[in-house]
Amino acid sequence: MSTNKKDLTNKASKGEAASVPPAVKEILNNPKHDLLDNYCETLYSRYLNRNLGISDTRCRSLNEGVKALHNAVCYLDTNNLVKFDLNQSVGNLLAIYARLEDWNDLQQLTSDEIKTLRMIQETLRHKSKAYNLSLYNQRWDTKLTEPFKTGIY
Repeated sequence: MSTNKKDLTNKASKGEAASVPPAVKEILNNPKHDLLDNYCETLYSRYLNRNLGISDTRCRSLNEGVKALHNAVCYLDTNNLVKFDLNQSVGNLLAIYARLEDWNDLQQLTSDEIKTLRMIQETLRHKSKAYNLSLYNQRWDTKLTEPFKTGIY
C-alpha cells in the first residue's frame, strides 16, 4: 500500500496526525524540499542531484546545457552526425571547445594537445576568404584543418 503526500497531508488536516509517523511529518514540513524542486525541475536535473550527488544549484545549468547539446545533435543529418563523433567523451568535447574558445579546458589536455589546438585556433581566427587563401598559399600544415583527436577517448 502506497501513501502519497496528499493522503498524508489530508490525514494530518483531518486530525489523524497521530497516524502520520514523525519522519513523514518532518519530510512534509521541511522547506528544503521546495527549494530542491525549484532547482531540480526536470527529471534529468533530479537525476544529477539525486543519483550523481551534484549540488542542486548546478543542476539547472547542467540540464540546460545538455538539453541544448542534445537538441543541436538531433538536428544533424547522418553525414554530420558521423563527423561529430558521438563516441567522443564529454570531457574530450568540453576540452576541445574550451581550449578553442580560450576557456578552462578542465586539465583534460596534454601540453602537446594544447599546442596543437592553439595552432588550430589560429587558423580558425581567419574569416572564410583569408582562411582559404592561407590554405591555397600553404600557410599551415594540412593536419591543422583535420578533426582534432585527443588521447582521452
